[in-house]
Amino acid sequence: MLTKNYFDVDAILAEEELVPCQSNFDFSYLSHLDPDERPGKRHYLPEGTKFKVPVWAVEKWATLGFVKLSLPRHFGRKARERIEAGEADIRKRNERFFIAGKRLGELLDTYTAHVEKAWRRSGDSDLRLLELIKRESAQLRRTLLSAYTGQRLSQTLNWALSSVGDDVTEYTKGLTELERRLFLSGATAASSHEAWKVYGNGRLLPVTEHKRTIRSVTPDLQVPGNKRQRIS
Repeated sequence: MLTKNYFDVDAILAEEELVPCQSNFDFSYLSHLDPDERPGKRHYLPEGTKFKVPVWAVEKWATLGFVKLSLPRHFGRKARERIEAGEADIRKRNERFFIAGKRLGELLDTYTAHVEKAWRRSGDSDLRLLELIKRESAQLRRTLLSAYTGQRLSQTLNWALSSVGDDVTEYTKGLTELERRLFLSGATAASSHEAWKVYGNGRLLPVTEHKRTIRSVTPDLQVPGNKRQRIS
């Protein structure tokens, strides 16, 4: 469910997550990215300006070292602590929280790898910022894994497998899109299992009989005494 797929709508929408950035240079004709800029006042984005852009738009800038990146607030340290404590409504933060979080982790890893390589070539020894971002990325991954595979996963599977025929609208309202897909898969499997217990044997018999019938009328293979003809 978390594998890359060009046509995955959830993955596309997850990349709309806004990433806080700070420009390392003056950018011409990008003043509209500054939330505090008045229209028509200037035509460039000054160095050091803080702004937000989607994941899909900032990746190239980040790998080229044009901007500094940081995590969105609802993926930050305090938010992660509340999520790990089970106190946060994850869906309200982002309907595609887990997919967006995984994508952000990948973005930060790519960013730090490219920038660290460039800084080492230039002899810049101040790598404290990159080390901080690396730790943030690792901690984000641990939080995502803990939240997805912990009590939420257990409860989702329990509801999916034991609520066949029940109204689960209220429960699914609190699930992210990834969890909803998982819930639907579990509910479909549970429903199919219930149907198999009632109709399973009846469905299997015709198939078996059909195969036997085909074997019994296969030409040039049936001879008296159940012996096959030798082909000379």
